[in-house]
Amino acid sequence: MTDVVKVMVVLKDINDFSAFNDIYVTYFPQRPARTTFAASQLAANANIEIEVVAVRDN
Repeated sequence: MTDVVKVMVVLKDINDFSAFNDIYVTYFPQRPARTTFAASQLAANANIEIEVVAVRDN
């Protein structure tokens, strides 16, 4: 998780943002760049979709 540099979050309901963010910061204390928005319908009737980009130095 510490290799994550960018996160895109899609919430079904933007009113869930505060609860989502409380949990999110426990996983990403390094605060990678993030885009968060809401969409009325997600695949498989999901409530949240998260995409991450990670970079690892070898």
